Amino acid sequence: MSEVIQNETWFFLTSVATGVLLVFAYDLLRILRRVFKHGTILTGVEDFLYWCVTAFVIFCMIYEKNNGAIRGFAIAGILLGVILYHESVSGYIVKGVSTALNFIFHWVSTLFSFIFRPISKLKKFLRKNLVKTLKSGKKAGKIRLRRKKWGKISKEGSYAQKKKR
Repeated sequence: MSEVIQNETWFFLTSVATGVLLVFAYDLLRILRRVFKHGTILTGVEDFLYWCVTAFVIFCMIYEKNNGAIRGFAIAGILLGVILYHESVSGYIVKGVSTALNFIFHWVSTLFSFIFRPISKLKKFLRKNLVKTLKSGKKAGKIRLRRKKWGKISKEGSYAQKKKR
């Protein structure tokens, strides 16, 4: 086989591999979306960034392997890689990995809630009781200070100032 045909064959196989890589990267985004719920804005931003990176990867692959010349069979190779990967293992990978991650996160969160629930209840109890105690002690301290400074309460209900001797 001639060297030109070998180079063209490698370029085609690189195009197929690039297509597989691009769909795998999108599968990672799909897994991320299944594990952590996203809103429509964040999904749109992720898709926009994905397509920017995809365009850059395809450009770099064509520039490196074929000196920047866009060839029809390169695009066909990318599409073939996308279709082969998507129709064969993509769904199984997304479903399996996202199910496994959801399972792991569920058990980790259950473990953390089991560990930190008593601490949280103690924190709430202390906050509730200490704040009341500190507030009541603070008010009592203010009243005592006022009585020392101003003297006894007069019959009208106001403080009578102590006379200095």
